[in-house]
Amino acid sequence: AFSKSEDVCKRVEDYIAEQYGNAQLSMETIGHKVHMSPYYISKLFKAERGISVPAYIAKIRIEQAKRLLRETNKSIVKISEETGFMSSTVFIRTFRKLEGVTPGVYRLIKE
Repeated sequence: AFSKSEDVCKRVEDYIAEQYGNAQLSMETIGHKVHMSPYYISKLFKAERGISVPAYIAKIRIEQAKRLLRETNKSIVKISEETGFMSSTVFIRTFRKLEGVTPGVYRLIKE
C-alpha cells in the first residue's frame, strides 16, 4: 500500500503533469487541489522526492519543451507559452540553466 506521503506526492505529480502548461500553476493552486497547505506539500515533496515542487515543475516544463523543440517547428515564444512559462526570457533562462544550452541551440543539435 502507498504511504500517505507517497499518495500526496503522486497526486501533486499528476496535477503538475496535467497543468504544467498553465502559467498560473503555483504552490497555492496545488495546495488547493490536494487540500493541503502549500507549506506542508513543499516539505513533504522535497523529503520524498529530493526535489522542490518549483524545481519539479520547471523540470517537467523543460522536458515538454525539449519534445516540442525536437518534434515541431513551433517558435521559441510559442513553446514557452505552451509549456507554462511567463515569458520566453524566463523560458530561455530556465532552459539554459537545466540543459546547458539555449532552446535554439538545443533544436539545432537535435535536428
